[in-house]
Parts: sequence; structure tokens; C-alpha cells
Amino acid sequence: MSQEEFRPVISICSNHLKKIIDTSKKFKIINLRYSMLAFKQCYADLQKKYPGINPVVVVELAEKKEKLWKINQFITKLSIRYHVPIIGVHEILTHPSIIYTSFKAGILKTLEIKNFQSELWLNKLEETIDEMYQIKVNRFDLPDTVHHSCSRLLIPGKHGKAIFIIGGMGCIETLQKIIPELSQDFPPVIVCISKNLSELTELTAELDSHSDVRVGLLPNGNTILENGNVYITELNNDFKFNTTSIPDSENIQYSLNCEYAQKTSSQIIKSFAEFFGKDLVTVILGSELTDMNEGIQYLITNGINFIIQNKATSRVYSNIEALKEAKISTPKRIAAELIANQLYDTLNQMRGLRKDTVFYNVPHHEIGKIYLGK
Repeated sequence: MSQEEFRPVISICSNHLKKIIDTSKKFKIINLRYSMLAFKQCYADLQKKYPGINPVVVVELAEKKEKLWKINQFITKLSIRYHVPIIGVHEILTHPSIIYTSFKAGILKTLEIKNFQSELWLNKLEETIDEMYQIKVNRFDLPDTVHHSCSRLLIPGKHGKAIFIIGGMGCIETLQKIIPELSQDFPPVIVCISKNLSELTELTAELDSHSDVRVGLLPNGNTILENGNVYITELNNDFKFNTTSIPDSENIQYSLNCEYAQKTSSQIIKSFAEFFGKDLVTVILGSELTDMNEGIQYLITNGINFIIQNKATSRVYSNIEALKEAKISTPKRIAAELIANQLYDTLNQMRGLRKDTVFYNVPHHEIGKIYLGK
């Protein structure tokens, strides 16, 4: 089959729909589950055999809110990372709000599942796929982030002991795209945002119900920081850190004392950076906070890893504009949907994994043996 004739369609649907879509003779149908790793492998195989081919993706939308959350996140990742056109198929009585949120996530067209066992429905789907093959998808200008160096696996290691995320009132949607992507072996994540306690309580409960990591509010007083935990707190706090050696172990236990105080964003950034040094990764989210200049300059001067969200995916961008005015040069800014992936990449590089290493379907407990020679 020539490249001109080869038009792949990746179907991510329930079994009864897959059987119908499989009968299409116009397209090469590839059935996958909701898995970024499976899609990444499939996409890489297609590009290797047919360079430049951009498959159309058919995704079945969900009725239940908890499942819709994950499907929409999956859709957003596909559209941002791979620039693939996506069709959402849904039941005829699906609530309009569900369809709307899926359009926001990245689908380009929807199709009702009406008499799906008939030949007419399949013909309509094929016509819609034909339309999608005429579209070049480019929602954000991210040419350097379409292909990533490693999959969502974290290699073991002592480096990268804490993640610090700071943002303002407009960063809730961004956190919803980052936190559910983190694995249980992630270092402790401390999130400081300018929200009141009632809003933080609601956000924490929502994130905790959709994440593998445990998400909770950071209480006042002393808290032991544990891997696989996300601690969310208000911005106006004074943070004091302590370390404790664990008997019969090389590990050190970190604890954080949190007390209310009027602190600038720069002071908070510096307090984390001074304690953790190069074992810290800081994430700067687009926000209304404009007092970060000194803190970010401190990170740059001391060679501490940090990630900055880009303008295209920020609801508010005042803090980054303030950096430009202060003529502070920062690394390339990235989309909200890619921050979690960048955290995995950054931590793995800090722990000794080469940037160009690519691996798929490697059991997590084997990674250290394979790549660190342990």
C-alpha cells in the first residue's frame, strides 16, 4: 500500500463500536485502549513506516463525570502533543455540556451514535473521517514538544527530592492537568496558590479523587513530607524545613513547618530553593503574581531546575510579562498539558537518565537495573 493510499484511523472506543468501525474498507483501522503509552508506541510505529502520515483519531465520549475527566485529559494530550484531528462519538442523549467540554479538550467534530449498526452510520463516520483528513491540526505552536524523550516512568534515584509549584488565582485548570498525571513514586509536591481556604478545600478533594498521588491541604505546624503526596496551601505562609536521619538507612526524612505570614512570591521561591538546592524542581504557573522576579533570578543564578508555563495555555500571564520587563531570560515556556511530562523528563535527567533515551513497556522495577547499571 502506497503512502498516498494509507489512511490510518485510530479507534479508541468500546467493543461494540470497534466491531462496527472495523468493517470499514476505506481506512486502516487500529484499535487502542485509553493509554498514552499505547498511543505513543502506535504513533511512533506509524511514523517509522509512513513518515509524515497523521492519523485521524475516533474517541468515544463518556457520560459519567469521573470518566469524562480522564477522557478529556487524554484528548487534550493527543491534540497538543501529536496534532492529530480527533472525532468524538457520543450517544444521542448525551448532555450538551459534556460535548462542550470535549470540544474545549480538543475534539474537532462530533458524531451521534444513532443506529450505529447500520451501514448508513458507518458511511457518515467515513465521511467525517474524510473531512478530518483535509485538516491540518496546529492548536499551539509547539514544534519542539511533539516528540518526547521518555515515557511516563520515573527511574529510582536520590536526586529530585521535592517539587514546588507556585501560581495565582488563574491556575486551577492547569493544576487539573498536572496533578492527575503524577505517579505514586513521585517526590513530595508542595503547591502554593493564592486562593482562600474554602476554594482550596474543594480543589483538593477534586484532585484527590482523580489522581494516583494523595492530595491534601498542608496543615499548620510540622508535616513530614512523603513521596506520592501533594500538599496544597495558601500563598501567604512562612515555610521552615527540617531534616531527620532515618535509623539504619541512608535516607533522610524531610519535614515542613507551615505558619501564616505575609511573604512575597520571591521570598517563598527562595526559601524552597535555599533548602533543597539542586534537588528541587520549581514550576512557575501563569498567574497575576508579579513579584517573582527575584525568586526566579535566584533559581537561574544557582542552577536550580524550573519550568515555566507558556502564554497560550495561561489564563493570566502577568508574572511572565513582568519577567520580560525586568529583562530576565528564562528557558522555553511550555504548554500546561506538557508540564507533567516535563517533570518526568527533568527528574529522570537529574537521576542520570540520558536525554535521548527512549523506552516503552519496561516494568517499573526494572528501569533502575537497565539504565543505571544497578
